[in-house]
Amino acid sequence: MGQTSEHNLRISGSGSSAGGNFHHIRIDGSGVVQGDAACIKFVCNGNSRVRGSLESKEIKVSGSADFEKNVHTDKLVVNGHVHIGGSLVGKHTSVSGSLIIKEGVSAEQVDLSGHVQVEQDLEAEVFKGTGGFTIGGLLNAGTIDISLHAHCSAREIGGESITIQRKTGMKVVDKLTRNLFASKLKAEVIEGDTIYLENTKADIVRGNRIVIGQGCEIRLIEFKEHFEADKSAKIGNSTRL
Repeated sequence: MGQTSEHNLRISGSGSSAGGNFHHIRIDGSGVVQGDAACIKFVCNGNSRVRGSLESKEIKVSGSADFEKNVHTDKLVVNGHVHIGGSLVGKHTSVSGSLIIKEGVSAEQVDLSGHVQVEQDLEAEVFKGTGGFTIGGLLNAGTIDISLHAHCSAREIGGESITIQRKTGMKVVDKLTRNLFASKLKAEVIEGDTIYLENTKADIVRGNRIVIGQGCEIRLIEFKEHFEADKSAKIGNSTRL
């Protein structure tokens, strides 16, 4: 992280500040930072805008924040709404609110219980959650573990271990209507080493060991070692590589 200072920036009402290096930045009202900023911790409980890039060890947003350029952080916690006009680079990202990213994401771990929209690629070591996502490019992670509580989509999905399953703990009325209203994941291509899918619609699924569960529609399965499918799944063709 870039150089920071012992000077804190705090906006409780409505105000603005020039960019620069700070120790902590805290916005509880409506605040604007007019340029690039670097700090140890950025906290927003109100409405904030950074008219530049933000570099911070920790970022926590419970209100609404608009970062117009790139964000670099060890820890991003989104309980409210965040818009990033550039890319996100970080270690741990946790989203229970809404996160929109104009470019791409590079992270070690993403935990999702809200909604993420990424226009380009999302790359992580671990991607897991119960929320919804829309990814315009590739979702790539070593481990992908998703419980479908909302509709999800990506152009392509790649990983070593990929698990997509319906949400658990449904009430009786939910079970009776799940075929009509069940959340789905959609992708053009899903490729990995070990793949387990439910409620998924894809053009091609390719991997070493593939298990296709209920609610799936797959045009083509390409596998190396093992393939099995639930009798209710709709499979076009399957071939061993």
